[in-house]
Amino acid sequence: MSFKLFTDSAASLPGALLDELDIGLVSMTYTTPDGAEHICQQRGVDFDAEAFYSDIRTNHTHVRTTLINSAQFYEAFEPYCRDGVSLLYIGLSSGISGTYAAACAAADELREEYPGAEILTVDTLGASLGEGLLVLEAADLRDGGVSASEAAQRIDSLKKYVCQRFIVDDLVALRRGGRLSGTAAVVGTLMNIKPVLMGNEEGKIVCASRERGRARAIRALVDSFVELAVNPEKQTVGISHTGCYDDAVALSEQIRARCDVGEFLIVDHEPGTGSHLGPDALALFFYAADARTAPADLHSRAAAFASSATRSARDAVDTLRAAVRGGVKGSAEAVRNARAAHRASTASNAGTSSKNPDNTDNTSAGGEVE
Repeated sequence: MSFKLFTDSAASLPGALLDELDIGLVSMTYTTPDGAEHICQQRGVDFDAEAFYSDIRTNHTHVRTTLINSAQFYEAFEPYCRDGVSLLYIGLSSGISGTYAAACAAADELREEYPGAEILTVDTLGASLGEGLLVLEAADLRDGGVSASEAAQRIDSLKKYVCQRFIVDDLVALRRGGRLSGTAAVVGTLMNIKPVLMGNEEGKIVCASRERGRARAIRALVDSFVELAVNPEKQTVGISHTGCYDDAVALSEQIRARCDVGEFLIVDHEPGTGSHLGPDALALFFYAADARTAPADLHSRAAAFASSATRSARDAVDTLRAAVRGGVKGSAEAVRNARAAHRASTASNAGTSSKNPDNTDNTSAGGEVE
């Protein structure tokens, strides 16, 4: 092993894969309404995504997430610095969380305590498998004998090719987190508008398009892959979901029907960022083309993991739940007004990210979507 590789729980990488590839983990936490604090991801403990997102779906449970502080990173990194092992941390986008800044603060402190220690950090400008795919690429580089500094440079240059597109099933979670205006939430709910969101060059979340209905929104994800993916037959394509495994499989099948794909890695979206998206969110992650320097040698040992993994069938999606989730009960006149407002709406705007001064983390998006 040429260096120790670390990531955080926001990467949505399964514990079995982290163990197989010897990847260190530092985890965010979340707090439920009863005041109980939970670790988002623990070694040897399976995250019950179905129960977690079902509770949010059924009971409208609101959880509060907390970023990883510098002390947690210090505790995780320090033993390797003490032993003289080079360290590379690949982390959650600084555009949506203060977690990456906390890692950098811990690294600075450790460099003072251990002069000459090699502690490198990369801001992926991504979340979930938008971060996780880069971590897996770094594991391949490490196992191929590449140094920590060379791997960091490679991942830092590669991150601009990672395309992140996702949809949310309703707008309640985004509205609650301050990512969506109240007016836009009401109009979007009444009109069954599904925004297709994406990560931009600053690691913030912006609206790529708006689609009428979930089926069209999923089709828009497929279209984005077909149009933008580079060398899809060589890629491990990531799909994460918040309690909608059947839709995740359907998305992979629709993509396969239109082009040749190497492998799919389908994962439960971890709770730290997933709670802000709400249940039934669906996200797609892949390497996109760039006419100047499109990477041609993408690979990942995640392919073997993905092909061997099996999943049991999920219960059918309750087609009536959208009717009770939004909580919008308007008169006929209100509906007409909403439709008029929708017709008059213009292109979306993205604001700046909001982080609280304490450790409470708003990790779902980089700005308000109008």
